[in-house]
Amino acid sequence: GDLDGAHRLYKRVLVKAPQLTDARHYLGLVHYQRGEYSLALHQLERAASEQPENPGLLSNLGLVLTELKRSQQAVGYFERALAINPEFDDARNNLGNALSEVGEHAKAVACFESILTRDPNNAGTLDNLGIALHACGELTKAKEAYERALSIAPTSAKTRNNLGTLLKQQGLITQSLEQFSAALTADPTLAEVHLNFASALQMSGDVKRAEAHYQQASELQPDIDGAKAGLGQCLLARGQHLQGLTQIAAAEGVIEFSPDPSNLPMVRF
Repeated sequence: GDLDGAHRLYKRVLVKAPQLTDARHYLGLVHYQRGEYSLALHQLERAASEQPENPGLLSNLGLVLTELKRSQQAVGYFERALAINPEFDDARNNLGNALSEVGEHAKAVACFESILTRDPNNAGTLDNLGIALHACGELTKAKEAYERALSIAPTSAKTRNNLGTLLKQQGLITQSLEQFSAALTADPTLAEVHLNFASALQMSGDVKRAEAHYQQASELQPDIDGAKAGLGQCLLARGQHLQGLTQIAAAEGVIEFSPDPSNLPMVRF
């Protein structure tokens, strides 16, 4: 939508009627959608002080705190929202994601499983469940969750990336390559998928194609971890020593690179 127009409208409303909490809430959401998280926090905290029993407002405040890397504080707001409305599944999903961020993966699993008792075909929640189970070391169950998600949303690049990451960790490189390839067919703009595909290609011995995907990952997201070092290793393997060492030196202190499947980036909904 027209975020700039909405911003102007809510600002005008609040100049004339600063007591309208809903307008302040919506202004905070506009800031959130524009990536202005500190401004969003200011508006939503004030709105929440005026409407402390509004579960949607509390959940939105939690989302902003999550973006500000204050996930532990966000957990408290999601829990407050759920205390008011226990069937507010958006808040429960947000709580599960925040719990994962602070390392409470078993509790995150419980959140996602609770949602699925009411909405068993929610592909996004199944994907989040897979991520949490993967973090708990429950690889078989995580794989089942990803596969269930893909049976509902087969073109989800994010879920295919996450399944590919798990398969790669299990040493199933050919199967992981199939998932990463399908993910890029669905969405070729995800830098982390190019990175994961490149790492799997490198492990399979296909250094030339790995090099191309490391390069694409760097172009799409210049600060992505591992892409420059991976590209450098591929160049070294192909005898291009100066170029390879230059890439490794540019990798911000990374001297040696060995693809570690457990550290591949996961994609969360």
